[in-house]
Amino acid sequence: MTWLDSIKWDRDGLVPVIAQEASSRDVLMFAFMNREALAETARRAKAGKVGSAEEVRFLDRLLTMCEQRAGHGRRIGLELAVEDTGALSRIEEIALAAPGRAEAILFGIGDFTTSIGSRWGSPAIEAYPGDAYHAVRSRIAIAARAAGLEAVDGPWMRIKDLEGLEAELTRSVALGFAGKAVIHPTHVEPRSEEHTSELQSHSFISYAVFCLK
Repeated sequence: MTWLDSIKWDRDGLVPVIAQEASSRDVLMFAFMNREALAETARRAKAGKVGSAEEVRFLDRLLTMCEQRAGHGRRIGLELAVEDTGALSRIEEIALAAPGRAEAILFGIGDFTTSIGSRWGSPAIEAYPGDAYHAVRSRIAIAARAAGLEAVDGPWMRIKDLEGLEAELTRSVALGFAGKAVIHPTHVEPRSEEHTSELQSHSFISYAVFCLK
């Protein structure tokens, strides 16, 4: 029996979770996780917005010091969130900054659109022929794979548009992403058997607030 067995899961095997700002305790996000996702969250730390390779190296040194003081021998993995143009311009350096510590790069699409003076779901984005962020996603996926890390795509914001979610999942798989952030329990699994099979054949994985399967 582990600490996970003490969690009160709902009938779908999910539990509601929140993310809070450390000092103010303000709630930043509400989402759902299953058992696998929660276990992975406990194992892996999210670095939040990463701006440079030096920030990643500093965090690596800080975590190493904490681990040594704790004396438990557990190594905490890092998920590096790329959420602005500055980080994207240095993505290759960031991906290589903490070998053995960094495990994934997450595309933070919401804040990224703001950093380029746009807005997710705006009329201009909707009118764009294809994926307006294809080049961004491709660069993140390539940098992550080259460094031996997982590439994790950002969440699909339209909660009820499951067909749109599946279309974006297909594009994510095609570009080499290994997972996708989700913000609602209905986004946890692909809706169609055909799409589920496709994701499984590409080893599409699941972590905290990530798409499962």
